[in-house]
Amino acid sequence: MLYQTRIKNNKSATLSQVLQNPNGFESMKLYNGSLNLHGGIGVDYKMNWFPKVYDQVYLSAKASYHLPILRRGKWRGDDVQITDLPSFKANQLYTSLGLVFFPKGGHKKWRGMH
Repeated sequence: MLYQTRIKNNKSATLSQVLQNPNGFESMKLYNGSLNLHGGIGVDYKMNWFPKVYDQVYLSAKASYHLPILRRGKWRGDDVQITDLPSFKANQLYTSLGLVFFPKGGHKKWRGMH
């Protein structure tokens, strides 16, 4: 995750200082790393959409949980550290929903592409 803020002529600031005076700051990317253990369960539903173009089309749903194993402390940028913003905690439940398309092997649209 990347959040944007930049401190002008100041190497440290509280989050409330940034919120009270946003014009005193330029934008930049802050970072905080985390190594996570990821586990989840997914369900795919095969649909018969566009059978002339696609071999298979799936509706895919997934629920997963991220458990941080190693994480960094404070949020940092190139020249700043935010002192009162908590460290990134990715121990959350995430969900995703999507469509997966598998094109036919001999379809004209895909010929000659390598």
